[in-house]
Amino acid sequence: MNITYSGNGCFVLKAGKSATMAFEPGDDFGDKVTCSTFSSGKVNEKVKTDRSLYLPGEYEIGGILVRSLYTDDRTNVVFKVTFEDIALAHFGNIGDLPIGNFFEELGENVSVAIIHASENFDSKKIKTLLDKVGPRYVLVTGDEIHTKGLIDNLAAKKAEDNTINITKASLNEDRMDVILF
Repeated sequence: MNITYSGNGCFVLKAGKSATMAFEPGDDFGDKVTCSTFSSGKVNEKVKTDRSLYLPGEYEIGGILVRSLYTDDRTNVVFKVTFEDIALAHFGNIGDLPIGNFFEELGENVSVAIIHASENFDSKKIKTLLDKVGPRYVLVTGDEIHTKGLIDNLAAKKAEDNTINITKASLNEDRMDVILF
């Protein structure tokens, strides 16, 4: 599984030979993708895609299993993508800790989490979320003012490259790697 940060909160997941997903693609994102996801529910008409997801549900696209669910009162959708026994959760534009039975619905096997730090979802809330989800890799975007606490409290490191290759063998069960973009 290759994950590339494309700027402005957009991550592109390439899984296998034919499946490509773009999370939160911006206006200038023009690559052809199998599926694009939009946590805010606003589909970007400029993205060239075979399918756009923005509501809760269960899908299979190009051999990738996708499950999406609300984190709150219907303003943010989390996309959980499973491919080759690796589960990735893209938390979208999360504004607060999830409510209700969200964590039970999400499940326990999240290996990779993608989170956007913001004024409403700062390093303290991110740490609380990570303690509940327990991923092995965490990819974080956002303003430095909101990610500084992750460097101090979780030994987060700035990304050396925009692309990360994650395999089942590369997942370390003993630690959580937090990478800032």
